[in-house]
Amino acid sequence: MIVKRKAFAGFIIITAILSFALVLTTASHSAPPARDSKGFLYMDLEESLRQLNSRVEQAAPGIVMIIAYDITGTESARGSGFFMDREGTIVTNAEIMENAYSAEVFSRGNHYTDVAIVRLDSDKDLAMIRVGTDNEVPLGIDFDRLIKPGDKVMITGKSAGDEKTVSEGVVKSVDITREGLEVFRIKTAVPISLLPPARQGPVLDMDGEVVGITTARISPEQERDVFGRIPDMSVLNAVSMRSVRDFILSPGEAPRPLKPAKSKVWSKWLFKRMETAAIEGFMTLYLIGFPKLLFYVFLIIVFISFIQWLYGKARNLFSGSPAKVRHRRR
Repeated sequence: MIVKRKAFAGFIIITAILSFALVLTTASHSAPPARDSKGFLYMDLEESLRQLNSRVEQAAPGIVMIIAYDITGTESARGSGFFMDREGTIVTNAEIMENAYSAEVFSRGNHYTDVAIVRLDSDKDLAMIRVGTDNEVPLGIDFDRLIKPGDKVMITGKSAGDEKTVSEGVVKSVDITREGLEVFRIKTAVPISLLPPARQGPVLDMDGEVVGITTARISPEQERDVFGRIPDMSVLNAVSMRSVRDFILSPGEAPRPLKPAKSKVWSKWLFKRMETAAIEGFMTLYLIGFPKLLFYVFLIIVFISFIQWLYGKARNLFSGSPAKVRHRRR
């Protein structure tokens, strides 16, 4: 009888514990997400990804891919940018546009082959270009946002076709360069899309506004002059829009139109093709086992070229001066 009472009491205790646990679980699912003292909203991974994808889809129409071409019509650079107004003004990196002879721009629904450079600053690694349109969707820019370590951001870009490159990350540090630029380092996470993380493009806060633009040219002070440092490909540097407000909003000069996309100067194209063929031929002969022979041939060519140069100088010196004198007397 005593054993039965003890078993019954144990059953009651276990039932009470399970019921209490069930009540706690139900309450935790029905209660709103908790916030910490800084107001950060805790949520599950699925909800976080859903919100991130929603912000990316909202920003996607304002993201463009830019392909620049040199004077021979060969692709020289490509990267991402974004529309800052409906008149077709695009903000991108200077390293994409500074050597461009022509360019083309791909937005979500349009393809532009006539591009003009509005403003370019290599030190800031920023460029503003313009295409002929008045119906593109611009992104909002927050020029007052103070970036702080721990802020969550996302980097968006555009690749071939209409594919997006997306990665989220957390700001690790914020530094001021000698030029007064506010540069922050972003530790990127696993990209939400299956494409590689965007190495170039606008940096958006979690409200979908542009707070910076990535740059591979400008680094925080502590990263400079570090010998033997292996770059961390999961870390991106970005310049805050707050520190380049004057560049973006100041009135610029008249836009400088580039040539139509893939335009070329045929003489430059021919010389580049000949140079490329010569280099490829030299490397092919070197790889098949004639390095010494090629070296001697190279020395002979250099020697002959030097003799020709000396001969030309001497000929101009002795035959060119009298002609100049006679011309002056006339």
